[in-house]
Amino acid sequence: MIYQKLKYPVLAGITVITLVMLWQLISLGFNYDFEAFFPRNNDDTEFFREYRTQFESDNDYVLIGLVNERGVFQKDFLTKVDSLTKLLNTLNNVEMVVGPTNVKEFRRYSMYPALVEKPYINLNESSTYARDSAKIFRTQELVNTLFSDKSSAVAILVKHKQLLDNEGCKQLSIEVKELVQAFKFDEAHYAGRGLGQTIYIDLVQNETLIFLSSGMLLVFLFLFIAYRSFWGIWMPLSVVGLVVAWTVGVMVLTGKEIDLMTNIIPTILMVIGISAVIHLLTHYLSLRRLGRNREEALIDSVKQVGFATFLTTLTTMIGFLTLLNSSVQPIVDLGIYASIGLVFSFILTYTWFPSVLLIHKPIYSDREAKYTDFWNSILVTIDGFVQRKYKFIAIISLAVALVAGYGSLLIKKDNYILEGLKSDHPQQQDFLFFENNFSGARPFEMKIWLTDSNASFFDRSVLNQLDVLHHYLDTVYGVGGLVSPVSIIKNSNKIWYGGKEEKYVIPESDKRLAKLEKDLYRYNKQVNTNIYLNRNHREARVVGKIPDWGSFIVNNRNSELEAFSGSKLDTNLIKYRLTGSATLMDINTNYVASNVIEGLFMAIGIIGIIVGLLFRSIKMALISLVPNVFPLVLCGGIMGFFSIDFNLPTSIIFIIAFGIAVDDSIHFLARLRQELNNNNNLSVALSRTFASTGKAIIVTSLILSGGFLTLCLSDFLGTFYIGLLICITLVIALVCDLLLLPAVILLFYKK
Repeated sequence: MIYQKLKYPVLAGITVITLVMLWQLISLGFNYDFEAFFPRNNDDTEFFREYRTQFESDNDYVLIGLVNERGVFQKDFLTKVDSLTKLLNTLNNVEMVVGPTNVKEFRRYSMYPALVEKPYINLNESSTYARDSAKIFRTQELVNTLFSDKSSAVAILVKHKQLLDNEGCKQLSIEVKELVQAFKFDEAHYAGRGLGQTIYIDLVQNETLIFLSSGMLLVFLFLFIAYRSFWGIWMPLSVVGLVVAWTVGVMVLTGKEIDLMTNIIPTILMVIGISAVIHLLTHYLSLRRLGRNREEALIDSVKQVGFATFLTTLTTMIGFLTLLNSSVQPIVDLGIYASIGLVFSFILTYTWFPSVLLIHKPIYSDREAKYTDFWNSILVTIDGFVQRKYKFIAIISLAVALVAGYGSLLIKKDNYILEGLKSDHPQQQDFLFFENNFSGARPFEMKIWLTDSNASFFDRSVLNQLDVLHHYLDTVYGVGGLVSPVSIIKNSNKIWYGGKEEKYVIPESDKRLAKLEKDLYRYNKQVNTNIYLNRNHREARVVGKIPDWGSFIVNNRNSELEAFSGSKLDTNLIKYRLTGSATLMDINTNYVASNVIEGLFMAIGIIGIIVGLLFRSIKMALISLVPNVFPLVLCGGIMGFFSIDFNLPTSIIFIIAFGIAVDDSIHFLARLRQELNNNNNLSVALSRTFASTGKAIIVTSLILSGGFLTLCLSDFLGTFYIGLLICITLVIALVCDLLLLPAVILLFYKK
């Protein structure tokens, strides 16, 4: 026998490979690249990158929110804010700091070569604070950007080096928090990519260990319950441990770091990998209990279970490989490395595991025999119920499917900036602080340009139209802290007249407009309009902040904006395009929806063909899909009825769940085919199929669902929903495999 001859070489070879893979784990890295979630090979992504190069990034900053319960205009508080602002300016990678005490207004004097700068707050003269406060809250660009009119809070904006790497972000995060904490403000809150990226990477690293340990513990418990013996636990565990080590080792070898999506791969591989081992082990033990020797039992088990395991591995891989259709690189990586892990799982199940079985000599005890009788009684009861009530089961299932189908229609595509974190996470609380006390934390970015090469934003006809657009964005769309060519020109006019608030208007004189345009060139180093206007004044950036309404509301407002601009603006002269990191994430939500639908239909079609070829029956192919599509419909219904949004993380639930759920159906159908080929009638064949595969199906389904349930320990809301909904879907799939699948077979299939 080949297994007997090669058992030691196989174990030695696998041990060597494992040592190499374990050595690679020393170099394992963790990463959170926000831009990796932008649409791949997409015109909107390329447009944003060019826009960012032309102006500046929309999220390379740290926003610090500070609260003073006695009020903002207190000298001790403002003195601390000013000291903090100066210290922040000294940090590495910090390019500019703008805060309440260093923000200045400009005044122009005709005989003076530069603009005169004057702080809005005269820090050393507390007697003027009331006057300073009144002036500040009359200045539109300061209200709810640096000074909150909703609470006793101020904000400091720290602009750092663009596209700062992970190490730079981590160092900046540590330094900023240390400085802020030293001043002991009543409250301090943080937002921005730099700090958020550091928090995400730390969470990914911690949660990978949590998922790995909790998944291993859960598999251990289920194996103990199922087999009640030491050898029945450690041998299957050794297989999944090797699978995880090999897969993560390959990730390191190929330069892939653990990120927000791939940190669930170890858990997925553990619970899926154990399924194949349990089916093989269960069949092997049943033959040993019948008195077969180890070699005969193993060979027969491989023949009986091996083909079904190959098919289940193939179908699960198909589910994951359809993720390669995604427009999001981390989802593509999840599909690639999970598929590689499944290949390792199949190889090790039929090399390492048989070799260990032949070397080790487990003893089958009377306690195990009694436990087997317990399982048999359960399976006989289920079989009897199905054979008597199969029509009732089919009718109830149809009714439930119709209700769930209606719920699926209620699913809403929606995406939030910090949806990745649960509501009670400190970072989410900080984010909500800026949402509730300032203009919002979601960047609003728009590029506008003129199609006429002879026109300029300082042409009155153009400026009047831009004023209409600016007013709409400010009052109807709801953009706070809005900066546009209009606000720049109005502010320039105010500066011209010595800072008089009533002069914050578009000048009536074309001559004055021409002089303001020259002033922008003359004083550009002081006012730095290059991040808003290009040199020819025909392309500009419109920027502000909005609350994180979610992509559903934002998309509706964008549609309303498009209708408004079509009716109120000369679109042959003025063009605009919404862009920015938040906009790209919204666009991705739409792409992901179509990707998932395409991938799901692809997976269903391929798996249907495989089952059809297996049984040489189109009818059986269609029958096999019923109990596997049914759980997806119920999952959609749950999402719809409980208002769980369809977005990037939840999009992969359907494909993964379908690819995994179909495994047990294939094991059931493959065994049924063998029984039918033995000339058993359909009823007897179903009963024998229950007896031989039922325990393995139940145990593997419980391990799978329990394994995914451990993902609910995550602080990432998307990971939480992946774990919860796949767990629920797999439990439903188990019920369908035990009840609905045989019921549909009894109704429609004739041998």
